[in-house]
Amino acid sequence: MKLKKEYEKKEEIEEELVKSLKELKSYVAPKEVIEEREFSKDFDLVELALEHNLIDIIVTDEEGLTIATTIKDESDLGPKIVYIFENIIKNFSDTRKVIISKKESYLYIFKSIIGEEPIYIIFESRVMLNPVDEREVVKKIYKIVKDRYLECIRRLESLEEKPILAE
Repeated sequence: MKLKKEYEKKEEIEEELVKSLKELKSYVAPKEVIEEREFSKDFDLVELALEHNLIDIIVTDEEGLTIATTIKDESDLGPKIVYIFENIIKNFSDTRKVIISKKESYLYIFKSIIGEEPIYIIFESRVMLNPVDEREVVKKIYKIVKDRYLECIRRLESLEEKPILAE
């Protein structure tokens, strides 16, 4: 019962935190974006988005599967963005980043590597960032995701080393 109460309290605190961050984010993102999306509990990324006036942050693997994001239940955006980036690379092989100008925002796509795995760092901003700010944002996102992603890979590798069924 004690553990259950602690878990419920933790869930309640997380909900309050997300609600507060969502209120703060309303000053950064257009109202339509806030109303149509529910934000994740990835507090580090949400805080980073608020700090740099970003609308959303998404990090995917090379197949477009989401590793980390500020959008709750985001599933179809990652593969689309990876597809766009890969098609651009086919024609312009020396491309390091892609910036897409949308109606009221800019979508930034960067390709990077964590360990030996390629990842895509994607974020959307209402204003065009200067190159120094771009690099700062990418470095911070990379740092947040690196520890988490590498830890997951280490756990999977340790599971592979241990036999699941005893012979």
